[in-house]
Amino acid sequence: MPDPQYLTRENQVSPQSMDSSESSQVTAATMAPPAFQLKADPVQKKEGDSPDSSAAYEPKAGDKISKSVGAGGVNSDKDVRIVQYNLVNKGYLAATREDGTSSINGICDEATEYAIRQVQIRVVEAKTLDAKVDPGGKTEKALNGEITKSRPDLVAGEGMIDQIAKDFPNGVNVAIWANYDDQNSNNKEFKRAADTYASSFNSLGYDDKGNLKLGMARPIKSQTDVINAINDIHNLLVSEYEKSVQQCVAVPPAFTKIKTLALFSHGMPWGMHLAGSGKYNTRIDTAKEEKQFELFVKDIKGPLKSDVDVNLFACNAGRESDGTEKGDVWSLSAAEKQDGSSSFGAKFAEELGPEASVYAHLSAGHTVNNYSARVFGADAGKDATQDQGGVHIFRLLYDDAFITSEATRLQKDKAKVEKQMWKHYTSRMSESHNGKLSIPQADGTSRKVQLGSEMFSNLEGTTTFLHQDWATWVQTNPVQ
Repeated sequence: MPDPQYLTRENQVSPQSMDSSESSQVTAATMAPPAFQLKADPVQKKEGDSPDSSAAYEPKAGDKISKSVGAGGVNSDKDVRIVQYNLVNKGYLAATREDGTSSINGICDEATEYAIRQVQIRVVEAKTLDAKVDPGGKTEKALNGEITKSRPDLVAGEGMIDQIAKDFPNGVNVAIWANYDDQNSNNKEFKRAADTYASSFNSLGYDDKGNLKLGMARPIKSQTDVINAINDIHNLLVSEYEKSVQQCVAVPPAFTKIKTLALFSHGMPWGMHLAGSGKYNTRIDTAKEEKQFELFVKDIKGPLKSDVDVNLFACNAGRESDGTEKGDVWSLSAAEKQDGSSSFGAKFAEELGPEASVYAHLSAGHTVNNYSARVFGADAGKDATQDQGGVHIFRLLYDDAFITSEATRLQKDKAKVEKQMWKHYTSRMSESHNGKLSIPQADGTSRKVQLGSEMFSNLEGTTTFLHQDWATWVQTNPVQ
């Protein structure tokens, strides 16, 4: 059976073709996602395959394949059926397709390949996801139950789920950082930044024993680690909630999903380095890599709220990847010559859907306190599936209506007011970088903050602070 925390609630199907002994042990939390029910692409049978269903091979438990099955595999009819049989019986592939026919059909379609990929993620925990089963390989052994996942099952302490439901009714915050093998000073910065962020936003993570904890960022060494961390957290929250109400629910409450996802790693205009070592593994600079990235987003999308905010604390991820922005972009005028529509951040927002937002930096600078940034998607007032262009975050923090009203109040030229607001913005970011910026709290105290993380994860609150702070600051820094 697959990991019982494998799939999100909306990703479940019934095990119609399982053996009775197998299906009796399967709960709703172990079913395969609707992605596995994709309409099969028409695939031509290879020479030597069974010409009709009456002569088709009928797989049985313990069968082994003779040649590779999956993406780029040999995909003989018999071997494909063996793999599909195991995928269905393990809960990774729907028993029937959309047209009502059996999924065990000898055709290695998109649904079969995606199901193989899930085995590689959830059980094999492979660093490279090739969606292929090789004879005697780890993926075949996982399908045959010869190997199991190595990561721990997540557990929540007493009362923790109630606390999360109370404190995060609209969804939790999760922070993930790349734990590079080479721990030089530059690479250590991601842990420092992520830990500070997690403490500030009470991010939900877990330790190496699987204990769920608030205020903790999660380290990863592969794209697979990212996928598993996100799915495992969500599925534990769903499982614990269902225990509390003593029933399975079709639509889990919002607190079981992720509202803000923060990713900390090295970045480029075309990708992020979400791996312990080696080349950038999450990227869009070739058609093949772009397809793999689309699958990555598909793998994490279920646990995310549809209006998720993804914070990319990675250099350059919001800058054009087509070469039209050739260097770091620091000035507002330079940044607004382009909109970042070819950037990694723009692609991320597009794949997440019309309600999602992605925040990303345009330049190589401090991991968090970098004022050169764009926002893509809903928070920029756009549907990223239709308009991939981003908006400089300054335009959202100091919107046109605010600039206009202040120009009127101060009786100054609007362009000059905007220029002074840019100075206010960048100076406050500099203070934040030096650990000298605090934000007043409702109880009369003040809290030291990192402005870069605040504006990514709490745009509305940061806007309010900057507007109020400007009114005081401009008195000693008047518009000329």
